[in-house]
Amino acid sequence: PGSALPRPGSVAVLGLYLAFGYGAALLCNLIGFAYPAYVSIKAIESSSKEDDTAWLTYWVVYGVFSVAEFFSDTFLYWFPFYYAGK
Repeated sequence: PGSALPRPGSVAVLGLYLAFGYGAALLCNLIGFAYPAYVSIKAIESSSKEDDTAWLTYWVVYGVFSVAEFFSDTFLYWFPFYYAGK
């Protein structure tokens, strides 16, 4: 069976693409949304409340940063490696 951890080579390629690739904003938003959405659904289905609280906190923080980024995107775009750091 495979491990849940990504391989070092795929992390390096992903990091380079986020730094230099076209569409880095889309890829960055998919990483910040797709996996957490999947894990949030799993957390809702579990009987534990701690994971629900943790993922609810994630979504609140994600939402606040997304709204802030919407208004400051024209300025943030000029910072090198912004999407890799995000």
